[in-house]
Amino acid sequence: LGKLMQIIQHPQARSSDYEMATENAVSALGKFCEFQSAAVDASGIVDTAGLMAFWLSQLPIKADKTEAKVAHGQLCRLLESGDARVVGKDNANLPQVASVLCKILAEGTAVVSEEHRNKLIAILNKVLQTLPQEAVHAQHAQLPQKAQQVLEAAASGRYQ
Repeated sequence: LGKLMQIIQHPQARSSDYEMATENAVSALGKFCEFQSAAVDASGIVDTAGLMAFWLSQLPIKADKTEAKVAHGQLCRLLESGDARVVGKDNANLPQVASVLCKILAEGTAVVSEEHRNKLIAILNKVLQTLPQEAVHAQHAQLPQKAQQVLEAAASGRYQ
């Protein structure tokens, strides 16, 4: 895990030379947390809830289209199951979840399968119904234009 974190947090991690390797490390971190959480938690070094919050902060994946579909599919599974490590205690991570979902959906099916895209739309709609309007407006201001359009359409019930 330490090496994955070093790769992801390297100052040049998102440069064009290293972006695909970084995105693969982000995807691997998500898989590690999902499938080896007992081992991670038993180590006592880190907890998977903290790692999953960090993983979420590194999404979406865009450069490696194949790995993007895998990681975004994983996010979809975790959100569908209501995984507390992703949504956070008392749904504290939902604003960030909404932001990530808008960014993923703005990229289209290049980075998410059609099946997961449809599920992510439903999840986004549910998240937006849960969040206070102030939180939605705060997220809107921080999003790139295409993702803002997704958020606007979803908030008004027009995004499909």
